[in-house]
Amino acid sequence: MQLDVGTIYLAAGLAGVIGSGAIFTGNRLSSRHDGLASLTLATLLLAVGLVAFGLQREMGDWLALGIGNPLLAASALAFRFALVQLQQPVKRTRIPQFTVAFVCLAEWASLTADTSGTVRACVGAAGTAAALVLPVPSLVGGREPWMGKARYVAAAAFLVASAASLLRAFAVWADRASAPLVAPAPANTLFAVAMLGIVGAAAVVFLVMLREHQRARLQMLDGLTEIFNRDAFLDQVRRVLSLGQRRDLACSAVLVNLDRFSRVNETRGYSAGDKVLRHIAAQARSVLRPEDLLGRSSSAEFALLLFATPGAGAQAVARRLKVALAAHPPRVDGVGIPVTASIGIAEWRPGSSLDASALLDQAGQAVREAKARGRDGIVRYDELAQQPAGR
Repeated sequence: MQLDVGTIYLAAGLAGVIGSGAIFTGNRLSSRHDGLASLTLATLLLAVGLVAFGLQREMGDWLALGIGNPLLAASALAFRFALVQLQQPVKRTRIPQFTVAFVCLAEWASLTADTSGTVRACVGAAGTAAALVLPVPSLVGGREPWMGKARYVAAAAFLVASAASLLRAFAVWADRASAPLVAPAPANTLFAVAMLGIVGAAAVVFLVMLREHQRARLQMLDGLTEIFNRDAFLDQVRRVLSLGQRRDLACSAVLVNLDRFSRVNETRGYSAGDKVLRHIAAQARSVLRPEDLLGRSSSAEFALLLFATPGAGAQAVARRLKVALAAHPPRVDGVGIPVTASIGIAEWRPGSSLDASALLDQAGQAVREAKARGRDGIVRYDELAQQPAGR
């Protein structure tokens, strides 16, 4: 019995939709900002591309080659982009985008030009083979704990599918009858099965990565405020300082210590104190950029690491935070609770011998000076170094 290649494409597309739906309906996609949503989007794009392949019978080359192949390339790009976003430090490169753009341009040029069906099929298969290799370096080179052995499964699936697509290009060149994607040729069947394998492997890998990444995030976050705990914050600071060293960029640490916070717990209860802490964390997020870090360094103290920001810039951020706290105090049972903070700032420059812990210690000294000056103030550590001895 001859295997219907088009049906395999449709089945692969359906599997992709089911796999993506499992991720969303399981309510596990809680970290949408960090790339996991893009991973799921990649599965959906891949599914749409395979459906386009499966439907292509008498509809010409535009459906499969003009739409399906670019969608497959976009899926591979989205997969790689999401992996890069999840890895720390983020390593950005525009080579994958240029590769996909070149693949799409070559495909559409072959469709609009007066070329034969064989040439169009060969260009499409070779372009898809190149695009499917894009996620492999990020998968093989990734060292994040949440990736585990699942990355090897995904890398193998992409490599096999890429090889199957390249084999199809050679098969089409040797036998023009196999040019239509749904033609019952061995190379087409192999490619269809390989793409089905990609969807299956991607769905499994996504679910595993979601589970492991979420577990890792929970270990890194403070349970009350959902920002980095002290250990995770220090680890992230080390990574950022290493990046700043390579790029020759200054960074600043800011410690925000709430003034007389124990009185809130004593007079209004610990539940009110928890609401205040969550409010402070939300206000701190509002003044930070995506590349900055926020953590809880002690019970009533928050730590910020501002990337590519010298001390003067950090002082401006601290002022904005004080203004935000004054303008929008935390409210408990409809009653506003005035909160002030003593803020210390320490600057790190490339070439400095300071490590993450020492940098926070300097910021802590600045906080203690702010407390000594009457609280509700901002002090930079370099001001302390300029004070006369014996003060």
